[in-house]
Amino acid sequence: SVGNSGSNFIERSQDGGRSWGAPVTINDDTTSGPGGHAFHALALRPSGEMYAAWLDSRPGGDHLAADESEGHDASIHLARSDDHGAHWGENAALWSRVCPCCRVSLVVDPFGIPYITFRKHYPGHVRDVVVARPGGEPVRLRVDNWEVGGCPHSGPPMVLSRDGSLRMAWFTGAEGHAGVYFRQVMPEAIDSTATPVTVLASEQLPTVHVDLGEAGMSGTLVAMDADSTGARQLTLARVASSGRRLVERFAVPGTRGASHPKLATSLAGKLAYVVWTQREGERSTLRIARWDVGR
Repeated sequence: SVGNSGSNFIERSQDGGRSWGAPVTINDDTTSGPGGHAFHALALRPSGEMYAAWLDSRPGGDHLAADESEGHDASIHLARSDDHGAHWGENAALWSRVCPCCRVSLVVDPFGIPYITFRKHYPGHVRDVVVARPGGEPVRLRVDNWEVGGCPHSGPPMVLSRDGSLRMAWFTGAEGHAGVYFRQVMPEAIDSTATPVTVLASEQLPTVHVDLGEAGMSGTLVAMDADSTGARQLTLARVASSGRRLVERFAVPGTRGASHPKLATSLAGKLAYVVWTQREGERSTLRIARWDVGR
């Protein structure tokens, strides 16, 4: 469990969630005054190494000059623990000019290399989704050139498949191709020119929040909080295991008002659970549904 209360901290449970230890601070700027640390992502390796990436108010490693006319941006910072989160090393300042309210996704490949997806702020109010590894330049998943005057509050989810591929989805509101898109690539072959799979497309879409889950030979599962008419409704989709075509997509009945879905899949990939916030007037509740993928 990761939280933010002025400092970036983690709490651990070693008994299945029945009890929790004391918070452990991850950020190392605890004596330099107020700072922002938000939208955390965690990745754990079987050997016990844990990585955390987040949006930080400190400058990134590239030290790009801020353009005050385009608003305040964040940076990506990364930290590592070698003992399941009990202690954390020095924070690595990675990239600047990052949308300050779009969530970050993080995976670590079998060689211990972290990959991070986020929404980067390019000149001219362009906010496109990128993937990067420490020491490298961010690569756009596609050159959408989405011009928007503020942070759209929609980050790109990413999962690392058992075949070693990176599977990523994102929303863009770019004129002419607004929608949710999917890409499946090997880490060493990321580029911006390949055509992504269209998961949901309509010029009537609001900002869509997306999540992913791997389903083995059944492919990759996608959960979204809008349907093709632009209504707020839970919509589920499945991309083939090849990553090249959309297999199915359907709106879930009785979910009008759904927002911010999260997906979890079984190890066999035949069963998934989706959790989302259901808004009905002034009232919000958490709801959960089971998706029998293998049926």
